[in-house]
Amino acid sequence: MLIDEGIRFDFRSVDDMAWAEDRLLALGFKIDLDRNVKSYTSESDTFIVYADPRRKYQIEFSIYLKQCAQGRAEPPIDYFGLSDYWTNSIDQKYQKCLLRTLREADEFHEN
Repeated sequence: MLIDEGIRFDFRSVDDMAWAEDRLLALGFKIDLDRNVKSYTSESDTFIVYADPRRKYQIEFSIYLKQCAQGRAEPPIDYFGLSDYWTNSIDQKYQKCLLRTLREADEFHEN
């Protein structure tokens, strides 16, 4: 899919995309390029986080359980976003959002 096919939001400029990629690298994300497809991932023992930096003003994150990520397509366990306007303690804000999202998803699946 091309960057603008089927998506209804404003895209980052080339410079803004480079800035977002630098932010993801600072958060420990790995950037992979397979032909024309870039993926932005961060892994733990139990989950994988995919980042989507295309949206203007915000990077969106989708969390998948590793046990579900292999073999068959499963929906993410949850999503969250980081605003481009947040400039201080980004790593701490990312970790806080990630942990809160994982905790809420875990509580939801327990009920």
